[in-house]
Amino acid sequence: MTCKQTFLFFICATLIPLSVSAHSNTTSIEVPVGERIVDIGYNRTFEAGVPILLDLGIKNADQTTIPFTDTWVRVSHHDQTMFSAPIFNGALGGARVTYVFPQAGTYTATVRFYNDGKEIVTADVPIDVIAGETKGPLWPIVVVGVSIISLATGVGIGLLARRARKRA
Repeated sequence: MTCKQTFLFFICATLIPLSVSAHSNTTSIEVPVGERIVDIGYNRTFEAGVPILLDLGIKNADQTTIPFTDTWVRVSHHDQTMFSAPIFNGALGGARVTYVFPQAGTYTATVRFYNDGKEIVTADVPIDVIAGETKGPLWPIVVVGVSIISLATGVGIGLLARRARKRA
């Protein structure tokens, strides 16, 4: 295995597990708007202080997916905007956003879908967030640690391979 192949293997082995779709867990909030349904998939319980992956989509009443190019999302709490951003609907992964709700309570996610600049549908989606644990989450430390170890291993193998080629 070449240095480049080894490096790519370690990068893929680290990043691919992190890109699992929130819709793979089949948990979602569906809000009917006329003949369309705004669908927000999520990968865990809405808990304050814990990152949650949101998959954004729309479908017809017969459950067929409606294509869209991008969406705009705003998360608000007590009339205060907590987050606002456009989200591109990528060919790999779709329209996704990770958000950390700072405290327990009822939030409103306003989601507006577009197709090539033309608005398709807008919905206000209520989200109830429960209180989280007082200690910080451990997963960011694990992800960063695994990433650093993988990168260091890849660089180390690359340097060893380079030395071996020079000696041969």
